[in-house]
Amino acid sequence: MDIASPGATAFTRASHAGDGPALSWESLAAEARYRPNDLAKVAGVSLRTLQRYFRARFNCTVTDWLRKLRLERARTQLVTGQSVKEVAFDLGYKQPSHFTRDFKDRFGVPPRMLLRGRFEGDGPAGAASQKALRPGTSHS
Repeated sequence: MDIASPGATAFTRASHAGDGPALSWESLAAEARYRPNDLAKVAGVSLRTLQRYFRARFNCTVTDWLRKLRLERARTQLVTGQSVKEVAFDLGYKQPSHFTRDFKDRFGVPPRMLLRGRFEGDGPAGAASQKALRPGTSHS
């Protein structure tokens, strides 16, 4: 589905990786601070065009895709030892509590469990956390 306007916009380069200077949707999302309107601007298309493209290409909304991507990046940063507050602000959350709620909704455990290593513990909570945080595991 090629719905981009003529020229080498970020949208066409991300959509057709391998056809010149490759941009990934992930890098465009980070540049747009995980905001749908900003992603459309960076990609050089309208928000509605971007919404249609994501529905056709990824079978999800732009907002859902950005939220999942942002939380996956958060998980990676937490494992490296960054604090919950640092990660929340780095990824554009205005309140760490909102980040914590989104993270728990996605992975089934609060982000602080990564910092304290609780997901490696014994018992039902440890086992559930290990499963929830395994790459590729989704609760959405």
